[in-house]
Amino acid sequence: MKQIAHFFSIAGHPFFILTYTLAFLLLVNPYAFGSAYFSERLPLLAVIFMYTFFLPLIAILLMRAAGFVQSYSLESTKERIAPYAVTGTLYLWTFQTLLHNNQLPHIFKVALLGTIIGLFLAFFVNIFSKISVHATGMGSLTGIVYLSMLTYFANTVYVVLPNRDVLEITMPVILMISLLFAGIVGSSRLILNKHEPVDIYRGFLIGFTAQYGAFYFLNLA
Repeated sequence: MKQIAHFFSIAGHPFFILTYTLAFLLLVNPYAFGSAYFSERLPLLAVIFMYTFFLPLIAILLMRAAGFVQSYSLESTKERIAPYAVTGTLYLWTFQTLLHNNQLPHIFKVALLGTIIGLFLAFFVNIFSKISVHATGMGSLTGIVYLSMLTYFANTVYVVLPNRDVLEITMPVILMISLLFAGIVGSSRLILNKHEPVDIYRGFLIGFTAQYGAFYFLNLA
């Protein structure tokens, strides 16, 4: 059971969230990126993966080598401060770089800003008590799926698969899948004794509501 929990804990790592978000948007609305086919947008997905996963990971590896953090799991609230600050700075730089990129649809910019807001809110809460950043990431992913369902996509979307077949799927089904994934990741953190239930609930709520904050801010700006 713990091996399964470890797998989903890694799969649900917050550094993956924006890559998952972009993959979701590419699948359900590839035309927003100028192409009907997912495979033609893989270079864009690779760039987002590098900015939001690879570079933050390298930063944490360097901090671990320099002794700023004692473990890669960042279990204590104190040793999370430096990784939060560095990751937040990298994400802010990414957002500023991509804000005026016309190849990216508005909804992904909302997702990116929402993830940054969630990260800094988690950083603030972390000063006073422990919070699950995994749950914050899952809340962000679920929040952007929910916002997409309400404002950007029709109830039924047509996913162009890599073999160029078309799959018809409803947005509520996608939302249920994201909620199921969030539940599995949260449960995995509990099974591994990394968090208490309140840490999971607090993190998910912060991630979810942060997407709403980003949505309203970018639409009013």
